[in-house]
Amino acid sequence: MRELFETTTIKGLELRNRLVRSATWQGLATEAGAVTPRLIDALTALARGGVGLIVSGHAYVHPEGQATPRQLGAYHDDPAAGGVHGRGQGNRPGRFRM
Repeated sequence: MRELFETTTIKGLELRNRLVRSATWQGLATEAGAVTPRLIDALTALARGGVGLIVSGHAYVHPEGQATPRQLGAYHDDPAAGGVHGRGQGNRPGRFRM
C-alpha cells in the first residue's frame, strides 16, 4: 500500500500519488460545452482532497459530437466563451491540461 501514496511520473508529468479519479460526467459545463466556475471548483476540490491524477470526463471535440447535456466541449480555444485551452489555470490544483 505504501506505493499508492508515493510520487510517480507519467511521461514527464509528476503526480504526488497514484490515486486516479476516472472520467465521469459531471454535467457542470454550459449547454455549449464551456467550462464553468462550478466545474473548476469541483475538480479543484478533488485535487485539494488528494487525488493525484484527475481524468476530467468525456469531452467532445466537434459540436455535433455532444453526447449528453452540459458535457464538456474541447472544440474551441476562446477563453471568453469558456474554452478549455486558454483558461489561464496556471500551476494550481484543478487546472485543466489537455
